[in-house]
Amino acid sequence: MGMEEDTYSSIFQALKHPIRRRILRMLNDNPMTYTEILNELGIDNGLLNYHLENLQELLAKGEDEKYRLSEFGSAGLSVIERVETPKENSLNKQLLKLNNIQSIIVILLLVTSTLLNGYFYRDNLSLRKEIQYSKLFDSNYTTPISKVEAVSKALVSDGWTSSRLRGMEISTSLIYIRHWVSNNGKEYGWDYLGNVNHSVSDYSPRFEYNTTNPGGHSGALGTMTYRYVWAITVQKSLGEFSIPPPGLYYVDVCTGELFKGDALGFC
Repeated sequence: MGMEEDTYSSIFQALKHPIRRRILRMLNDNPMTYTEILNELGIDNGLLNYHLENLQELLAKGEDEKYRLSEFGSAGLSVIERVETPKENSLNKQLLKLNNIQSIIVILLLVTSTLLNGYFYRDNLSLRKEIQYSKLFDSNYTTPISKVEAVSKALVSDGWTSSRLRGMEISTSLIYIRHWVSNNGKEYGWDYLGNVNHSVSDYSPRFEYNTTNPGGHSGALGTMTYRYVWAITVQKSLGEFSIPPPGLYYVDVCTGELFKGDALGFC
């Protein structure tokens, strides 16, 4: 009886360490030499010797110098499989449950995204209609990019919707500016040259190359562009003005280029 207890104690002691359990699994597949076990585990000789000594009752060594499982080793491996299989099944169930939860979350996100996209599409469509039929539609002259097109482009590009525009006033004016950018792209600025209250034969931008910034002091050379732009301001109504305003945009009446806020800088 005492010998049986010692044997059981040796088996369970041997199974306590993950490296020893791994050795049993390795030898269950194929008998291996000392060197093969050492290379497979990637540990030093002293550590391997320690674990092999703890596995004495569970291993047998043949004339070919290869280690293989003894009867106790096969029994020990059977214990390992019985203990770990329920854990794996439980883990698989947990992963399946987690995947189901993730799938539900993804579906909810897709539905929410679709609803929001539909809302913003309808809101933007409503915004475009409001702009088209508002007083902004009135104009005494024709430009390549109309006032309505410019305002729509500016507001939609910045996420304005009908609901966001409540309590706001939109003002527009056609102005003539000059816009300077240095050749290295590090300096820029613009000048307001005046309002335009009449039709113009050619609204195309005009360029002057290798010019200096009129308001600068570096002497850097750059390109001066003369543009006709729609200046669009979104400001709080009822005199609650803020500087800078909530929305400030410039749209080139010929090319449709959009500049937001003070992106042009000042000469």
